Formats: sequence, structure tokens, C-alpha cells
Amino acid sequence: MKFYIASRLNNGAAVSTVSALLEKRGGRLSYDWTKIQCPKNLDALKIIGESEKKAVFDADCLILLTPAGKSSHVEFGIALGRKIPIFLYAQTAEELDCERISAFYLVSGVKTFVGSLFS
Repeated sequence: MKFYIASRLNNGAAVSTVSALLEKRGGRLSYDWTKIQCPKNLDALKIIGESEKKAVFDADCLILLTPAGKSSHVEFGIALGRKIPIFLYAQTAEELDCERISAFYLVSGVKTFVGSLFS
């Protein structure tokens, strides 16, 4: 199964760890954005955007690690539109309170998990 992991840039270490665990079980990461350098101009940013969009289209499922940033939510929306499974992971229930989350976290096709990824 090919997967894509969406999250904030500062969650790169957790993304890499989850990716490695899933790859050991036979999964394939559709795109590793954690290895990308900060873009220097709009052309470079566009290339990153196109690569990430293609990766979500190529994935069989999307994993969203909270907290998530703007691009992560765009990727989440692409996955919802494609009707592929979405697995949302929050470290605490507070991350999923009514004032912090999107209504789209609650729609069908999204499976939510709360707790440490590594315990």
C-alpha cells in the first residue's frame, strides 16, 4: 500500500519515524517531503506543490499527524475528494476539541486515533 504523510514541517522527525515503521511492514511512501530544502523562490515552491499534489494522488491512503499546517490541510482535502482512507493522529484529545479542529476531521472516511504514536 502506498501512503502519504501530511504534517507540519517541524514534525518531520515523527513523519520519518512513522514512514520507516510502515515501510518495514511493506508500505511505500509516495513522497518524502521531509528531505526538501526551504524553497528560495516561487518557482521552487511551485515544484514542491506539484510534487506533493502528485504524491497525494498516487497514495492509497493519507496519514495526517497533528498539529498540521496549511499545506497538510490542502492535502487532506485532496484525499477527501479522492475518497481514499484518511488516518488522523493526535497526541492528545485537546488537539481535537471543537475550537481547534476542522469539521472535515469528523466526516466519513476519516479514522481518528489519539495517543502517542510510539508507545
